[in-house]
Amino acid sequence: MRYLQYDVFVGCYGRAKDDTIHWLTFDSENGKLCQQRSFSGVDNPSFLSIYKEKNCLYAISEVDDGEVVSFAIDQQNQHIYELNRQAAKGGRVLLK
Repeated sequence: MRYLQYDVFVGCYGRAKDDTIHWLTFDSENGKLCQQRSFSGVDNPSFLSIYKEKNCLYAISEVDDGEVVSFAIDQQNQHIYELNRQAAKGGRVLLK
């Protein structure tokens, strides 16, 4: 059987000054997740997506008007670098 190691990115609630994006690795041989790095700079990154062909990570910042932040993924140095940040203009709707 061939065992593989996978990169996993996780976003969690917190302020931009906190480490809210985490780079983990999953080892399929022993079934363990290990934290590699953590990154700050994004408020409440509630949804993350990877565009594998371009080696990019996208984070949705769950703030009042919303924000989409893109990062370049540097596999060799296990680091992410911010590329762009755009308002999503998706303000919260309150229902009565």
